[in-house]
Amino acid sequence: MATAALTSKGQLTVPISIRKKLGLQPGDQVLFVEREDGEVVVRAKKGDLMDFYGMFKSLGKPATVEEMDEAVGRYLAEDDERIKAEYRRHTELETE
Repeated sequence: MATAALTSKGQLTVPISIRKKLGLQPGDQVLFVEREDGEVVVRAKKGDLMDFYGMFKSLGKPATVEEMDEAVGRYLAEDDERIKAEYRRHTELETE
């Protein structure tokens, strides 16, 4: 069983055996989960999608599927034209 002493500032040093078991690295967070019976369990806090909530500013109304399809189509058409132009330039250089 691993033990740790609480400092006067309320800090704990997590024993190395526990850090390894939980996969903790410097800067990681831990959760203290209280069970119904009063027991407290320590868990590594792993990121979840809700950690990102509110991180990005809304840019307005989301695009519709049709708008996204049109944008992808425009991009692919432009990319196709770019590839054709590069091919024409390349073949012209070879014939010179």
